[in-house]
Amino acid sequence: MNWKQLHQNGYRLLRTKDVGSLLRLANELGDPISSRPGRPVLVELKPEPSHNARTSSMTSRFGLHSFPLHTDGAFRLVPPRFLILRCERDSIGDRPTIILDSQRFLNDPLRARLRAHLWQVNARPAFYCSLLQQIEGLLCLRWDTNILRPAHRSAQSTTHDFDHALTSIPTVSIRWEPNLTIIIDNWRLLHARADRPEGADYEDRLLQRVLVAARKE
Repeated sequence: MNWKQLHQNGYRLLRTKDVGSLLRLANELGDPISSRPGRPVLVELKPEPSHNARTSSMTSRFGLHSFPLHTDGAFRLVPPRFLILRCERDSIGDRPTIILDSQRFLNDPLRARLRAHLWQVNARPAFYCSLLQQIEGLLCLRWDTNILRPAHRSAQSTTHDFDHALTSIPTVSIRWEPNLTIIIDNWRLLHARADRPEGADYEDRLLQRVLVAARKE
């Protein structure tokens, strides 16, 4: 498969007809991994109220509303290399996934500060890291306001400037329809969920997610 678009843009849109096709795609990219121990590699995602969610998850905090821009698996020592989302069904089709390319809004001075300063990751166990790390020759951006806290005053200032940079360029909206699939470079792009369509009291949106780690040579 030609991965030129993924390399150039940080994401690629395509269609997969079923779960088998989705998993084969994941195995072409690298090693599919579960989000947490004991969970399956393929996870189904649907809008749910906060009281149904696992503690510390995005849904537990934001419920049926929008999710902020973030990195999937930011709580891991090494976040997943790729994120694949596939739409199984969506009759409304008006709750897009938002993506934002960090290469378009990070300048060199801000990159240097993201690498130099430290944030605490509220995981189990908690650990400290920079928001921008070099892993196997590639830069990996980590961002999730749900679990990341500045570890010192300089990091607080950098967080403020990073927040400002997030709003400096337009985002891209992915509007879902059945079988539409997106591969996201999870080290480069941030993604978010749009808010519930106005006036909608029912949604049947169901996305399937697979996280992919870089395959070790």
